[in-house]
Amino acid sequence: MFGAYFAFLYRYKKELGSLPFQQSAKILGIYLIYCAVYGATVNADFAGHLGGLITGFLFGYPLVPKTKSNNQAVTVTFSDSNNSSNHK
Repeated sequence: MFGAYFAFLYRYKKELGSLPFQQSAKILGIYLIYCAVYGATVNADFAGHLGGLITGFLFGYPLVPKTKSNNQAVTVTFSDSNNSSNHK
C-alpha cells in the first residue's frame, strides 16, 4: 500500500508541490529502518518488505490517473452500471 501511495505522490509531484513528496520520502526512510530493525529482532524477512514496497510502486504507478496538459488533475468518477430506476 505504501508503494502505491508513493507512486501517487510521485505522479502528482508537480501539482502537489515538493513538500508532500519530501515528507513521504522521510516517512519511507523511517519505514525502511523500522523494517530492518524489526526484521533483525524477530527474524522477519526485510527483503519481503522491500519487495512489497517496490511491487506496490510498480503496480500502483500505472493505475494513477494522468494529469491533463494544463496541469489540472483528472477527475475519476464511478457510476453504477445497473440503472437503479429500472429496479422495482
